Amino acid sequence: MAGCGGFDPNIRYGEDADFYSRAIRKYGGVFVDRAFLDYRIWDSSIAHAPGIDPGVFHRDFKKMQTRFRQEQGLFDYAVSKVAAKTVFRVI
Repeated sequence: MAGCGGFDPNIRYGEDADFYSRAIRKYGGVFVDRAFLDYRIWDSSIAHAPGIDPGVFHRDFKKMQTRFRQEQGLFDYAVSKVAAKTVFRVI
């Protein structure tokens, strides 16, 4: 999906979530009421490396938020943030 810019090389942890959220936002998404993907997390995954600094996840998440805010605007960012903290937790 070149139209989304691909994976962001500045995001090491969560680059897949960043890419998928941009792709869904640009092209839309569909709710599928059954399992269709087998997602594996390996013991050797960089997210499970011993001694990893937990702050690195926070910094990469902030990079994702900053990119969203720059590309979508402050209003859309604020509305999405409120929805994520309220509405999406209820459904």
